[in-house]
Amino acid sequence: MTDEIRNGDFSQSEDAVSEMVAKMVHKLRNPLSSIKMGLSTLLYRSKLNEKDVHCLEVASREVVQIEKILKDLLGYFQPYVLHFSEQNINDIIESAVEGRSHSLHQKGVIIQKEYSSDLPKIVLDVGKITCVIDQLLQNSEEAFVANGTIIIRSARGKKKGTVAVEMTDNGPGISAEIAAHIFEPFFTTKTGSTGLGLTLAKKIVEDHGGTIQVESTPGKGTRAEIKLPVV
Repeated sequence: MTDEIRNGDFSQSEDAVSEMVAKMVHKLRNPLSSIKMGLSTLLYRSKLNEKDVHCLEVASREVVQIEKILKDLLGYFQPYVLHFSEQNINDIIESAVEGRSHSLHQKGVIIQKEYSSDLPKIVLDVGKITCVIDQLLQNSEEAFVANGTIIIRSARGKKKGTVAVEMTDNGPGISAEIAAHIFEPFFTTKTGSTGLGLTLAKKIVEDHGGTIQVESTPGKGTRAEIKLPVV
């Protein structure tokens, strides 16, 4: 079963902003790619002292950060098309975990998986829901200085006709004041972040007819839950 839906009920002014942002992002990506390649080439030169290597590595990381910001801006402002197909949510979760496994391992973060084996298939956009789960994983990962545990569960939702994905970490948690704003556009407590990741994640989930919520206790950790309808 496949279908698609186009997201975004844009006015003419919103269309103009979206088009302008898209053009700016595309114009900036080309020179950034050249800078990234140049920095990479310089890093492999043999006659560099430790200070030079450090400076180039910092510059390379900053370029990657700028690329992420541009990607977030494009994702937020540009209307997207959802391509629906029947899927097992466990496969989507596993794909997202696999994609982030290297960085989680480097930080000493352990993933515990608790997947329900009797879930019905649901209709969703594979790429978009994978991005949502990846965003939640990224948030948990960034909360840890080093080491920690993330538990990912899938189950039938308490509300009939839904499937739930729950992600719990034992990180530092966030205050109720910050938690109240995490889905707002451009709200962030992180240096170099656009604050659009969770905003876009919420938008994607709601475009699937689902809900997303985050609860956190300072000093104890954070729990996020996605509920998607079974169609």
